[in-house]
Parts: sequence; structure tokens; C-alpha cells
Amino acid sequence: MNDKKQYKTYLMLKLKQQISAGNSPGKGSVVPEDSRDKIIVKEEIQLHGSYRQVLDDIAQNTHILYGSRTIDGMASLVVEDIATFIDSARQYIELHNPYRSEHELLTRCAAFDNGTFAAHWELLYPYLQKRYTVKELNLPFYIDEFPVIGMEEYTYLRMEFLSDWESALLRKEIAYELEILGRARKQIERYIAERVKIFYGCNYSSVELELFWGIQPGMWQRKTFNLLQMLSAVCKRNPTIQILLDALGRGNGQQQERQIQLEEQTSSRVMKFSHASRSDIDGIGESNRLDALLPTEIALLGDASLEQTFYKKYVERRLQTFDFRSQTLVKVQAEQSETTPSGPGPYIVCLDTSGSMSGFPEKVAKAICYGLILRSRAEKRACYLISYSIDIEVLNLADWEQQQEQIVNFLSYSFHGGTNLEPALKEALRMLQCDEYSLADVLVISDFEIRDLSLETITAINKVREHNTLFHSLEVGCGGNNEVLVQFDVCWYYDHHTNRIRQRKLGNRRIYFEKE
Repeated sequence: MNDKKQYKTYLMLKLKQQISAGNSPGKGSVVPEDSRDKIIVKEEIQLHGSYRQVLDDIAQNTHILYGSRTIDGMASLVVEDIATFIDSARQYIELHNPYRSEHELLTRCAAFDNGTFAAHWELLYPYLQKRYTVKELNLPFYIDEFPVIGMEEYTYLRMEFLSDWESALLRKEIAYELEILGRARKQIERYIAERVKIFYGCNYSSVELELFWGIQPGMWQRKTFNLLQMLSAVCKRNPTIQILLDALGRGNGQQQERQIQLEEQTSSRVMKFSHASRSDIDGIGESNRLDALLPTEIALLGDASLEQTFYKKYVERRLQTFDFRSQTLVKVQAEQSETTPSGPGPYIVCLDTSGSMSGFPEKVAKAICYGLILRSRAEKRACYLISYSIDIEVLNLADWEQQQEQIVNFLSYSFHGGTNLEPALKEALRMLQCDEYSLADVLVISDFEIRDLSLETITAINKVREHNTLFHSLEVGCGGNNEVLVQFDVCWYYDHHTNRIRQRKLGNRRIYFEKE
């Protein structure tokens, strides 16, 4: 039986064939049979006829073909959705097949001998008369013939009847499949066409397209789509957002330093013998060192009956030998697994969603989060989002496919309420203790119109700095609390005049701007 993987493989090959050949949708393939890709031919042989037919029809749909040809990354998304639809239709057909019981009856009858079949014939043909017309299955012929023919001919006639019945049943099953698959094809084409048309003329990256495509149709309110378009445009217009993103997450250098720390923690010290003079004797012990044997052990070699005892003690390292003070402590490195993975590290983002951030600061903050989300997907970097006002909400971007709606909801929230940064920082500090985020940097996006941090939080921040964690701040506004900002390692601010993100320096608890 066909499965989703087969549907995807076959449909992708058909789309590529249609695109490369420049076919006009709806006119069928113009590629000669003898020049078709051998892979497609192989897939056609393996694919059930009804499913191959519906996939061929879908591959010639105008919107599907145009979107796959003109929008980068669209084909794989379309194929995934279509294969899911077709596989759901297959499961429905198998579960609700109205001909299952008749198929089981045919199988039982095929196992009968002539006598058993004849005994059941009077019950069988009335059942079949209700289900088939004469054109579909010529029952009157068999009703007339079975009572009058001999036993040898009866066998051939029974086999012929079973073959005709099986063919008639198969035609009904195929018609049922085509009916269900036809309805599914119309739903698929309508659904895909509506979604593909949304992206006509849009210049999205493949990651953005994947994010937008994964949103359920019920969420495609115009307001939501306009929001995502706006965030995408802000990211593209502002290259300095990428500079900020590049600064987050530690790369190879910090990972190697962390590896050294782990190696130091797992190393051990043992005594290692080094050559020394006889005057360095410090006692007697057991070993197999031949240059430090006691005379009594050497005497064993002088007696043939004790020579085997000497060799046994040598193998077991139990010969009595002198110990020397020249033995020294040396480090022996414990076995380690392969080196830690290279590349940029993860990041933790605390986003201020209080009422003071509403308006323009909200748009800037969401655009930066949007960029972070896309970057985490493209570079396969872990990203932990913490939104805070009075309470906190978190989003761990670990499973992109299952979290696309949550991502859109996160970006769609309106900012309101008071501000309390402490719970968000405590959550970030907690995540830094997890293996997945042990190499993360922390970014806080806020207007920083908040009260001073507690001594407990400042102490906890300083403690994790010992592991080279960097705390970044991005001030969106101009009235931030300097006493809070000086607690960060790297301070950024959004320049409203140039619409760019710039870095500022802090010194002696006073802020001064970096010269342009």
C-alpha cells in the first residue's frame, strides 16, 4: 500500500518534470515516454493507479505549478501538505471501505472446494444480485450453467466466476477510491491555491516562508499577515539588527574554553615513577620493576624449582621492590567524548511587554524578536524567549514545526501592564544552568523605565559571568535607569533619528555614547 513518503517523492518528481519541461497546466505532459526520468517510471510502477492519477492532476494545477516555479522553497511546502491530504484520504478509504465485508466473503468462497461452493451457491447469488447489474457481473449465465454441467467443468466454471466477481468488485473499489480522492483533490487545490496566492509577489526568505506557511488557515486574519509583513520589512531595512544578532551566542572560542574547564574538573592525579639514584630509597613495595628488585627476589631465579614463582609474581606485579622519592604526582586526563559542537551558541531573550513599551518601541522590539526567531531556525540555534511585564511567559524554540502558531501569537500580543524585570532575569539564570543553554548569552529588550535590581539578582548575574556569559541590553527609548544598565556587559540602544541599533559604552556608572 502507498504511503505519505511515496506520495511526496512522486509528486516532487512530477512538479520538477513539469517545471523543467515548461508544460502548460491542464494539457498533460509533453515529455515523451521514452525520455522520462527512470526514477519517475519506477515510482509510477510502485504507486497505486488511483493515487497516481490524482497526483498527476494536482501536479498540473495552475497555482501549484506557478508557485512552485516562481517562489523559492514553495514546492517542498506544497508537496508536504498535499501528501498529508492524500494520506488522510487513504486512511479514510481504508477505514470506511463499504466493500470490505464483500472482499472477505470472496476470499472465503475462493477457498471452497466444489461441493462446499455448490452448497453455498443458493445463498450467494441472491446476495450478489442485489449488488451488481447484469452488465457489471453476468450472474444469469452462471445461474443457468452451474446446475447442468459436470464436475470437471464445474471446477473451471467456478474459477471463472470467482475471477469475474473479483474484477467487478475491484472496479467498484477503484470507483470508490476515485470518488473520495476526487473530492480530496478539489479540497487540496482550493486550499493550496488560497495559500499560494497570498505569497505572490512577496520576497520572503525560505525560513520566513516556512514560518508563514506553517500557520493554520484560520489564523490568516489580514491584521496578523500585515503584522508579519511589517516585521519582515523592518528586519530587511535595518541591517544593524543583524549586527546585534551576530553578537549574541558564544562560538568556538568560548566552547573550547568551557571544554578546558571540564577537562580540568575530570582529570585525576596519579604517582608516576621516574628514574632516580639508589640514595632516593623511600621504602619497600610491590611492583614488576626489574631495576629495583630486592636481593631475595633475585635469588628466586637461582633455584630452578622457584623460577616459575618469580615469573608468576612478575606478571602479577607482586615482586618486592624498592620505592623511591622520585615518584611524582602527574595529571592523567579522563576519557572525554568528542569535542563540543562548533558554531554560534544559543541565546535567551527577555522582552519587556509592559504598557510603557506600546507604540513604536513595541514595533522595534517585535522586529528584533522576529529576526532572532528566523536566525534560530536558519542556524539551528536554541532560542528561549521570555516575555515579561508583571508576570512572565516563556517560549522555548526547540520544536519549530509544532510551535509556529505559538510564535505568531507571541509576536501578535499587545503590550500592556506594569514592569518587573526580576522574574524574567531569574528565569534566564535558571535556564543558564541547563545543558542546552549553558553557553547562551542573555539579551534584555526594554525601555528600562524600571526600579533598581536587587542585590540578590546582581550577585547571581556576577556568578554566571564566571562562565563567560554575556548580558546584553537593548534600550528602546531614552529614559532608561542607568543604575540597571550598568549591570550589563554590552549595551545597545535604538537610535530613533537614524532607525539604527548602536552600541554604547558605560563607565563609572555614567553613560557616554560611542563616537561615530
